[in-house]
Order: sequence, then structure tokens, then C-alpha cells
Amino acid sequence: MKIENVRSSSGIFYSVFASILALTGYLVIKLNNLSLWGDELWLLYYVNSDYLDLLKPGFLDDPNYPTSIIFFKSVSDLLNLTDPYQLVWANLLNLLLILFSAYLIRKRFRFQELILFLSLIFCSEYFIRTFFELKSGGLILGLSSTFSAFFLINFFSKGEKGTYPAVIIGSVLSLIHAFSGLFVTLCYFLMFFNIKDKKKYWLVFFIFTPLTVMLLFSKLEVNDWHLALSFKHIVNTGGFMVPVVSLIVLTLFQGFSDSFRILTTNVPLILPVIFSLIIIFLYSYFVMPIFQARYLITFLPLICLYFLICNKHYFEKNKLILIIICFLSALLFYGPRSAVPFTNFEYLVKESHKEICKNEPIFFNNTQSFNKGYFKKVYKTASDIYSPEFQRKLVPYAEVLDTFNFNSKCDVLGISGQGPETVFKNQLSKDINIESLEINSRLADGCNKSGCGVIWYIE
Repeated sequence: MKIENVRSSSGIFYSVFASILALTGYLVIKLNNLSLWGDELWLLYYVNSDYLDLLKPGFLDDPNYPTSIIFFKSVSDLLNLTDPYQLVWANLLNLLLILFSAYLIRKRFRFQELILFLSLIFCSEYFIRTFFELKSGGLILGLSSTFSAFFLINFFSKGEKGTYPAVIIGSVLSLIHAFSGLFVTLCYFLMFFNIKDKKKYWLVFFIFTPLTVMLLFSKLEVNDWHLALSFKHIVNTGGFMVPVVSLIVLTLFQGFSDSFRILTTNVPLILPVIFSLIIIFLYSYFVMPIFQARYLITFLPLICLYFLICNKHYFEKNKLILIIICFLSALLFYGPRSAVPFTNFEYLVKESHKEICKNEPIFFNNTQSFNKGYFKKVYKTASDIYSPEFQRKLVPYAEVLDTFNFNSKCDVLGISGQGPETVFKNQLSKDINIESLEINSRLADGCNKSGCGVIWYIE
């Protein structure tokens, strides 16, 4: 009877995993049909830049490193891809890195544990919503998975294995984002005390790679409405990975039975994540906000691996609960969320770039704000892609009121989205001050909040 129960449990487990693969595959394909959003358009703006220019510190005028741009530009040049909806599939290379990481740790974990590891990754917002973007998410998650696997191998072999691959992969990972560099640096620091021979001196050399890159490419001051430290932002971070949070809660709850012995025995493995988060929180609180949930994607693979190790004794008891949570999270939470674009630029541009509006200026948000450079680049790329025949002249909000021909048949005055509203109906009506005109707004198609896209039009 017990053998039959085990077989039945395994059958359900594998069936749910097959459903996860089918569901996440469907969601990713569906996501690729949505409009490109601001950060993707920003990256595409630089894809045609020279490689040497991209490597110049300050060229991007942005805290992001140029590595992800160089990655997509290289794929575009090698395969002659100009369609962004095809270029995004370059992230399949990063998917191979995740699968490779599972292969690397096959001797440390049982097969079903590896399947659960992949399910935890695939059924997170980091994968469903962030991985297949023209952004750094796919590159970070792929490299971080492989680096975490080698870091784990090095940890349990007492520095005998995995050192050189970890150093190489980690150094590449540190070139993508400052959070990744922080994580890699702390992993190197821990590895230094785990290694007994001369290999530790290579770590001393490579530990300066993340620091050097950060000094060269990170701006000292960042203005971004997404960067904030609040209880809401911290809670929302858990929302990016509900199945992983479930694994953590189960592991901590069941850890009472052995006085957290397994958790404490393996705690050095998770220290790079703990110290990284402490540094990010302290810097955000005392210096300036740098906390952003989507870039904590770097820590996801190692968190999964650590808590899977700590949950080994309870795996058979928890595996069905956890993999079903994975499936339901993707089906009921991340799936519906991924169906709504961050900002529906395709609709905004196509609705505002009609032939009768060809000669009329347009505003996009408040292009006089601190983020005006970003807004201009995003608008230019979006209008080039979604209105290749012509582009309306982008001018600051105040200038539209002075130069727009209110007697023309064009009724779209401006568009906004990609963040907090910077233009409001009452202010528009007051500034135009024409009694016969009424300013109204409507949400872009498929949107349920203003940041997703707003059309400003005249009645």
C-alpha cells in the first residue's frame, strides 16, 4: 500500500510539473504578443549604438550597466534580427543556463527535488513576467542560477570543486547590475575562507571586478519612482515569488522539530543573500532609495537551493503541496498579471499617430521633469516601431498648448504612462483656457490603471 501511495504521489507530481511547463510556455508566448514597455524601448534605443560608445562610462546617463544592451545587440548583429519580437527569444540561451544549473547539482539533489527547483523558478513573476523581456532579467536569472550551482558545489566540496567556473560566471554576472555585483562579491568573500590552496588568491583578484564596474558605470544619484523602501515594497517583493515564500514558511515551521539544526548547519550558504539584503536596506534607509524588487532576481536561485537543502527531510511530505502552489500561482496570479502590459505603448502610439494628426505636436508625460531624457528616448523608439510611416513631433507639455492647432480634426493632444501621472485633466483644461474645448482622458486598451497608459483628447 505504501509503495502504491508513493507511485500515486509521484504520478501526480510529474503531471503537475508537465502542466507547469505547458502553462508557463503558453504564458510566455502570450506575453510576447503584448506591447513593449518603457525599459525595453529604452534598451532598443541603444541597440544601434557602437560597442565602444556603450562601454564609455556615462554614455547611457543611467545607473544600468550596458551589458544587457551589448548582449541583445550582439545577438541582433549575429543573426541579423531587427524585429524586437524576435530578438527577445535570445533569452532562450539564458533558459539553457537555468537547465544547466539543475544538471550541475544533480548529485546533490534527487530528481524530484531538481524538478521542484525548476518549478519554483518557472512559477515566479521573475520568470513569467521578467525573464522574456528585452531587459537584463533573463541574463541575470540564467547566470545567477549557474553561478549559484557552482557556489553550492564549492561550498559542499570545501573549496575542492567549482572554484574557477564560479569565478568566471560570477564575474560575468557582476557586469550586469550593481545588486548582482554585490551578491557575487559576498559569495567570493565566503569562498575565500572555504578554499585552502592558492586558488583563494584568484578570488582576491576577481573580487575587484564588481567594485570596478560599479565605480565606472553606476551613477551616484538615481531618480526613479520605482526605487523606494517601504513596507509595501518589501511585501510586494514576496509577491514576486509566492511558491518560494511558501517553501520558506514550511521549512521554518518544520525546523522547530530539530531546533533548526539543518538551517543553522547550512546557514553560511545563504549568508551572501542575507548580507546583500542588509546592505541594500541600510543604504536605502540612510543614504538614498535603491531597493527595487525586480532586481532581487539575482538572489532567487540560491534562496531556492538553500531552502530545498533544509527541507530534505520533509520533501516527500511537502512536494505535492509546493508543486501545486507553483501551478496555482502561475495560473491564478502571475498568468493574469502577465496578460496586462506595464505600459501599452503600441496602443498609445497607434491611437495618437493617425494621419490627421501627422503635423500636430504631442506631449508624452512631462518631458520637462527630471526623467525627460528617458521619456524622449522611449517615445522616439515607440513611435519608430509602432508608427514607421511618420512620427509626431514630441514637445514639452507647455509647448503643445502654444503650438497645437485646436481647429484641426486631430483630437489627441498627448499620451502618458510608465509611472506616476505628471499631467492632469484639471490642469490641462485650466492651461488651455478655451471655453469651447473640453479635455478628457481614457485608459489604453487592456489597462486598468493610469500608469499602463492614458490618451488625452479634446472634445
